Amino acid sequence: MMDDHKQHDNEENLRSENDFLKMKLMLEHGAKFDDSNSDENSLPPEVENEFLNNIMAFEKQFAEHKTIKVFDKIGRPEHFKPVAEIPEENIEQAWEELDNYMNERGINLDVCSSNITNRELYRFVIEELFVFEMDDIDMPGWTHNFIYDEFYPDPVYENTRAVENDLFGDIFCKEEMRWNLHYAKDGFSLNNVFYNDFKEYA
Repeated sequence: MMDDHKQHDNEENLRSENDFLKMKLMLEHGAKFDDSNSDENSLPPEVENEFLNNIMAFEKQFAEHKTIKVFDKIGRPEHFKPVAEIPEENIEQAWEELDNYMNERGINLDVCSSNITNRELYRFVIEELFVFEMDDIDMPGWTHNFIYDEFYPDPVYENTRAVENDLFGDIFCKEEMRWNLHYAKDGFSLNNVFYNDFKEYA
């Protein structure tokens, strides 16, 4: 009976702390919480408390504006060779090892375009991403994600994707077209790339 009473008190204390943390987040960071949910759908107080404390920790670290180079974030590894020293037959394994090493330390690099080779991804990480200044936020389970295409957009991939996923669907659908090309007297633009005529586009 005493244990039940103690557990009830602990839950009440957690709920009070959670209300305080919510108020603090609302006042200091403009957070909004939906308290209209029924008790049946609400989180257990200990789970909500962990969630709120993680938000507070993130906001604190983000407000400090600390930055760190990716190379320093992953422990300054020295065993990865320059890309020019890796023979073609070994580049796939070298990239896989580098990618796994970063993933294990909370750094992920994705690529959208299938035109980008493993050699280029390896080169990009060693020569450019390693010296990139990133937000120094360190929290349990936190990962920092980069996309190669945001550094080096591939217009061939982007335009092909736009045509296949958007333009063709609109051209052959029975509904009103939802997609707009921007025409001018001397050509048209697609995906922010200007073409003088359709032969150049094709």
